[in-house]
Amino acid sequence: MEPKNIKLSVALAVYNEESNIADCLESIKGIASEIIVVDGESSDRTAQIAKHLGATVISTPNLSNFHINKQKAIDACTGDWILQLDADERVSSMLAKEIKKIIETDLSGGRLLPQTPQLLPGPLDEQRWDVSRPRNSPFPQRQSQVAPS
Repeated sequence: MEPKNIKLSVALAVYNEESNIADCLESIKGIASEIIVVDGESSDRTAQIAKHLGATVISTPNLSNFHINKQKAIDACTGDWILQLDADERVSSMLAKEIKKIIETDLSGGRLLPQTPQLLPGPLDEQRWDVSRPRNSPFPQRQSQVAPS
């Protein structure tokens, strides 16, 4: 049996993250099949840096409810799995290995979404992950709700 070609999309919504975006994207270059960056019309070089590093950049107004842009990034992803990051987050080599292992075994399928990263400083491998079913799963998606701003 041949191994499946499972794609990992990485989704980011950003605004004026020039000082963070390069390190973030460099940390996932070995595991991402595609990188989708929704840029809220940054006034700095965020979009140019992301494009230079191979990301697909979608420009859109910077909305007061930032989660709308995060959802746009997720919706634009075409991978079997989606990893949603903030520009100030980095994927450690340990976490990258774990993500590759999960994707390659494809046991449960799903989306990896960090739970409350703002409350847990330090490398992402120290954080908890929320896994839900992938788009092509016969099981229903777990719905998350965003409070209006």
